[in-house]
Amino acid sequence: MILLKRTTQTLVGCILFIMMTPSLFAQQNWNVDRQAASVSFEIGTIYGTVEGKFNDFEATIAFDPGNLAASSFSGKINVKTIATGIGLRDRHMRNRDDYFQTKEYPNMTFSTKKIVLAGDKYVATGTMTIKGTSREFEMPFTFDGSTFRATFTLNIDDYNVGKGSKIHDNTTTVKLHLPVSSS
Repeated sequence: MILLKRTTQTLVGCILFIMMTPSLFAQQNWNVDRQAASVSFEIGTIYGTVEGKFNDFEATIAFDPGNLAASSFSGKINVKTIATGIGLRDRHMRNRDDYFQTKEYPNMTFSTKKIVLAGDKYVATGTMTIKGTSREFEMPFTFDGSTFRATFTLNIDDYNVGKGSKIHDNTTTVKLHLPVSSS
């Protein structure tokens, strides 16, 4: 009887361990739906608000709300694909030394160091690199099980983009919309 009880306890323990293991150690990798995803921005100017987007970007997402310590994001935006609806302005922003200098700095990147839950949102803390300048950055985001969304303000002066311009604000609002499927 004692042997049967110990065997049953061991079996129950093994079953519980197997059931808990995915949430403790497994990481959910996500594939971004590139057709539905978007990276857009808005910036105030003396002429009104300018809206734009970047047409080429990639993201690597390993995210499990139950295991934030093992979760991570990294992303890269091809700055040459900036599109504001005015070709002359886009060329100016791509090529001028006071803006993106895309020949020398073709990409913007973000890579997380940690992700935490803060109220009803997550916050990804990591390194944002734009135009050769890297800074620690906090990006709040939400995840509803199928889409990652983030809206945040970025001080472009911190990255020497348009610094000192009297035509536009020194901050821009960035919006990420990343529908995903599990891999």
